[in-house]
Amino acid sequence: MPARRTERRRRLALGGWRWGVVWLSIALPGLALAAQDNVLSIGRSASPVEAASRAVTQGAASAGQRALTSERVQAGGVRVRQDEQQGFVVPSLASSPATGGGAKAAAAGVVAPPAAPDERPLWNLLKASQLAAYDAEVTRLTGQFALWKPGAALAAERERRQREQDVAAALKGGPDALRSMIARAPGEFGCAHIDRAWKAADVFAHAGDRDAVVSLYRTIVPSCQPAGNRIATLYLAERQVSAAQVDDLIRVEAEEGKRGPEADAAFARLRYQRALSALGALPPGDPAAAMQLAALAAGIRAYRDAPAATQAGWIEFAQHRLDAAAGWFETALTFEPQSVDGAIGLAQIRVGQRDWDAAQALLSREQVAADPRAKDLLGQIALARADEAYRARRYAESLGDLGLAASLGVPEANTGALRGWNLYALHRYGEAERAFRARYDASRDDDSAEGLALSLVAEGKPVAPHDGGPLGAYGHALEAQRLYYRKSFVAAQAELRDAQQGPADAARIARYVPADLTGIDAASVSAGLTWSDHVGSAGQGRLNVLAPAVRAEWIDGTRQYELRYRQLFLNDGVTSARAEELQTMMADTLRLGGDRALDWRASLGAAQGSPVGATVDGQARIGQQAAWGAWSVYAGVNPVRDSLLSWRGQMLSDDGYKWGAVRRAASGAQARWQISPRWSIGAAAEAQWLTGMNVVGNEGASADVSAGYAFDVPGFDYFSAGPAVHVLGYRRNENFYTPGQGGYYSPQRSISEGLALQMLSKEGRTWQWQGNFEAGWNDSLQANEPCLPLGLPPGESASRFPETCTGGHDHGPYAHAQVSATVKLSSRVQAGALADVNVTPGRDKQFAALAFVRFFFEPRAAVFSRDLARNTRDFYLQLDDDHP
Repeated sequence: MPARRTERRRRLALGGWRWGVVWLSIALPGLALAAQDNVLSIGRSASPVEAASRAVTQGAASAGQRALTSERVQAGGVRVRQDEQQGFVVPSLASSPATGGGAKAAAAGVVAPPAAPDERPLWNLLKASQLAAYDAEVTRLTGQFALWKPGAALAAERERRQREQDVAAALKGGPDALRSMIARAPGEFGCAHIDRAWKAADVFAHAGDRDAVVSLYRTIVPSCQPAGNRIATLYLAERQVSAAQVDDLIRVEAEEGKRGPEADAAFARLRYQRALSALGALPPGDPAAAMQLAALAAGIRAYRDAPAATQAGWIEFAQHRLDAAAGWFETALTFEPQSVDGAIGLAQIRVGQRDWDAAQALLSREQVAADPRAKDLLGQIALARADEAYRARRYAESLGDLGLAASLGVPEANTGALRGWNLYALHRYGEAERAFRARYDASRDDDSAEGLALSLVAEGKPVAPHDGGPLGAYGHALEAQRLYYRKSFVAAQAELRDAQQGPADAARIARYVPADLTGIDAASVSAGLTWSDHVGSAGQGRLNVLAPAVRAEWIDGTRQYELRYRQLFLNDGVTSARAEELQTMMADTLRLGGDRALDWRASLGAAQGSPVGATVDGQARIGQQAAWGAWSVYAGVNPVRDSLLSWRGQMLSDDGYKWGAVRRAASGAQARWQISPRWSIGAAAEAQWLTGMNVVGNEGASADVSAGYAFDVPGFDYFSAGPAVHVLGYRRNENFYTPGQGGYYSPQRSISEGLALQMLSKEGRTWQWQGNFEAGWNDSLQANEPCLPLGLPPGESASRFPETCTGGHDHGPYAHAQVSATVKLSSRVQAGALADVNVTPGRDKQFAALAFVRFFFEPRAAVFSRDLARNTRDFYLQLDDDHP
């Protein structure tokens, strides 16, 4: 009974062929063998025909146009059915019936030797296709078991395995070996083994024997079942034999083949593909192609045929219907996202629309980029992407895109300048100079000239100012920009004019100066009124000043001239005085070569009024601005404007004794270091010598140290804050008002520690304002001094002024605030104002304000910081000295 059950299972296994149906648009899978009843299974690997089937799936190339990629197997296509023949079972070994002797032996404790070997190892060897090992093991077992031989199942499986090896060897052995095998065992390449027939046909096709392919396929068409296998064979034939031979096979199938609905639909699709091939043979711009496309459009969409949709897109593109072409290319990519032709076609449309991102995404796939048609498009897009990356300040990325563009054939003439700009932005100035120089020597264009000028300046090299091309113009433009940001607006305008007279693009040159400097050097006349109040005791520290003024300014090239006249009305709460002042100033820049220059300024003035009469004052300053910061030194003589006594002097009414009118001779230096893009440090030192009429001489010194951090605040030219320390000291305390005293603030020690905030709104607008604020803690010491007037006999002075001048020690918060603003009223008229407050412990409070109107003799485009009122401590207009 067990043997019969085993034999029945074997027959069922050998007869249980299952038909597999596969789509031809994917690779034909290997036929699988399945074991039954949980016994050993035999797996079969995919056969070489799968490669052919996969190629069939992708479609054969159609003649006439590369844009058409014929799809041979699509959704809804042919199903291939094939028997599974190799399922087998390992028969279970039947137990030997116990004989009477055997039972007795068992009862006696003796085990009889087996009459037959265990066949399972033999099945495992067959499963592993180790036929030589199987044969050797059978030989060994036959010798060991004289009455045993392999069963029918083992023998049949051994024979089947040998046959498979012979067929595989023939398929690999070439056309001759294959012909011999087919002649010896034609059934192995018939309908039951259609995969072998396809493999054999592929071998013949590669050998160029098309007739052998047709002969083999005529054994399949039109008789093999299922019909889907015949349709698959016709698809394979399209890439293996000539078009006429394919047409003949199709005719036989149409006339004699019997097909069900599914196979009939697949056969109809095959004919549809042939119609597409005929369409591809027509020129895309031919009106007949448009007509045939209209007839096939519904079928293309119904079959979701991506290659055909791509072909339709190229036809519409050739017919200059770009929207329709884009629609077809998008449809193709919807059907087949990996379509090369569809991606290239849609990318062509997107490039024309300057949609670089979309085009780059379409062409970035490796298989698309390898297409010759894509190379030029990829080069254009890479160049455009490089430009976009540069504008987004992704300079290394831009260089990479430029390298890609060059590798795609974009000429150096199109990439050289942009490469130079990226190198310049990465501070690789030497490389940038070489890149720009090569382009400028070849083309002398604006782009390379501008880049070359910038690179030379960055390296500290001179730019040829007399270059006949645009290089010299950009050299002047760069100098104009440097002067503009250093607030030398008049000199910047002169350089800008020189730049605009060259052959360079005027609009491009104008970008180097961010504001319109038109009229910056126009002559002007100003009229204003200054008011100040130095709060103090009447007749002593109090000083109220009202000063109407008129100022004229004119400019010759870069040299500036100013002349100012003003009336002074002074009052200390007890006494009034009048005076008038006349001052002139001249400023210019001394060129030292390259971008080195010295800025200098000199002023000279005179004042007339009682009681001191005429006095003369003046000041000179020289300085330089550099990449690291700036420095300046100065020296001058000016009146001390703390009180009526220190400024104009006083006189005793009874005997005409005069004293005061103190003059401060000062010299000092200032420096500023830009230690980082945001941080700067400033330092200043000054020495003073003070003399006056019948006043004891005095000396003083001051030092200032500050740091500032520049914040990036929209709408401001600068906005900085940082700590500040001020130290001031005099040998004598002259802050007294009796005869012989100077009447000015002169502490022996004053230390201020605070926080300063400075801001300036954007240059070149219709209005501008500036603010300076500082607050902190001050500690000052003013010593006692004998009130011994000079110029009086000792006895008389002691009898008239016996008191002692008492100083003091003061400490507390200090604050200083100043705001100034100027507004453009018209192209020729400006108005401005200033307000100032200063509060320091031990010193009288100071308040001031001024207002002015300025008229220009030529139109003025905008307001700049040079138009603001300044020198807040002394309440002057622009011609004032710089002493704080």
